[in-house]
Amino acid sequence: MKFATFALAASLIAGSAAACFAQTTSPLPAPYPQDNTPRPFNYPEGLNSPTFTLEENPAAVINFGDFPVILDQTPLSVVTKVFGGELHHLPDRTDYLCYSAPLQSDPYAPKPKRRKKADEEQEPVYIGQNIWLIVGPRGQISEARAEAVTEDGELCPALAENFQDVSFGPLRIGTTLSAAAMKKENLPQMSASEEAPWKFWFANKAQDRFNLRYGFLGAELNDKQKILKLFSVEIEFKDK
Repeated sequence: MKFATFALAASLIAGSAAACFAQTTSPLPAPYPQDNTPRPFNYPEGLNSPTFTLEENPAAVINFGDFPVILDQTPLSVVTKVFGGELHHLPDRTDYLCYSAPLQSDPYAPKPKRRKKADEEQEPVYIGQNIWLIVGPRGQISEARAEAVTEDGELCPALAENFQDVSFGPLRIGTTLSAAAMKKENLPQMSASEEAPWKFWFANKAQDRFNLRYGFLGAELNDKQKILKLFSVEIEFKDK
């Protein structure tokens, strides 16, 4: 199956894998009741075509302390049994879980050189991060998104203390980390960089002659080159 543009993938991901494979011949049931739980952020629009330069997604595993969530493999039932939590729904019928955790410390963050003057613009105060786990078509966790939350935002229910050390992949990518930290952790070179403030890495791995799995990792950076939003997704396509 030829994968022509990232726009196609983005639309598939944004609608969630569950929506992509949903039956369209039957009418949808009545809408879910209103849910005030923070919703996962949307993807950027107008992305360029991807180049699949990596052999695997560098963040296909999301680590919650010593507990790994393997994208496209770990069942929803296992996650809810371990973490607890409630299943939520987007208007397009996408199912998701939402948790919060403290922010990671950046080991490469420079020490402040001086106090800022009162008239200088102050950086937002971040109180934690929300982590959304998106449910795929087979009841598996297909995607994870994380966003740093300011003091004006709202946090999802907190993870238990032994699961609060959250990182994307073995390189321990996380929100509020700096681009310099990612570079020092030897993250592979991004394959698209024109969609500022978003930076992207892509992966393409063939399972067999009929099934292809596409992996994506994206990070939105602020003007200080720190990660504010982060997502990683694995989607399996079947070429009939």
